[in-house]
Amino acid sequence: MFIKGFECGPLYTFAYLVSDAKRDESGFAAACVIDCSYGSAPLILQEAAVRHFKIERILNTHGHFDHSADNAALQKATGAPIFIHQSDEWRLTEPYKENFPIPFPMTPTRASVYLNDGDIIQVGSLQFEVLYTPGHTRGGVCFYEAQHKVLFSGDTLFNGSVGRWDFVDSDLTALVRSLARLMKLPDEVRVYPGHGEQTTIGQERRTNPIIQQVLRVVNA
Repeated sequence: MFIKGFECGPLYTFAYLVSDAKRDESGFAAACVIDCSYGSAPLILQEAAVRHFKIERILNTHGHFDHSADNAALQKATGAPIFIHQSDEWRLTEPYKENFPIPFPMTPTRASVYLNDGDIIQVGSLQFEVLYTPGHTRGGVCFYEAQHKVLFSGDTLFNGSVGRWDFVDSDLTALVRSLARLMKLPDEVRVYPGHGEQTTIGQERRTNPIIQQVLRVVNA
C-alpha cells in the first residue's frame, strides 16, 4: 500500500495520495486522494504521473476549506468523482457561507457521491470503510482500510489531541461518541490525521489525555 502525505496551505493540512500500487494491463495503478488541501493538487498530479497512478476517487473526511480547497482543480485534471457526507456538501457548493474567512480563492464544487456510514469505497484492491464520525462537523467521516490497518482520521483524531468542537455546527457529545468508536479499532492501526504527526490507535489510547477522559466518560 502506497501512502504519501502533502502538507499544504496556511493551516498545514495533509492531503493523502493512496494506492495499492498494483498496475493493471494499462500500466496504471488505481489511486485516490483523501482531503485535497489548498495547493496540493499540482504536487499530487506530479507524483501520480511519476508513479503511473490513475486517480479514481477524491474522498473528503469533511468539508472545511483547508481540506477541500483543491477539489475543483483535481477533479478538472482527472475527472474523478468527489465523495463527501451530505451534511457537509454545502461547504463545497457555497464555501463562502462559512462563519470564518477563507484566506484564498476557492472554486465551488459539489458531491458526485454521498458517503454513508458503512459504505465500502473500492480503490484497486483497497477497500475503505466509511466510519461516520460527526462532532468536529456534522458530516465528518474517517476512512478505514482494515486489511492494511490504516485509518485516515481527518480532523476527528490527532496525535495527542482531537478535533475542535467550538465551531457553529460542532457537537461535543457527538465527537465523544465518534472518538469512543475509533478507540474500538485495534491498537496497531496507523492513523493518518488531517494535521500533525502520524500515530496509532494504541498510542492515543495510552497517552492522549482527551481520549483517556473520553473513555472514562463512556465507560462510567
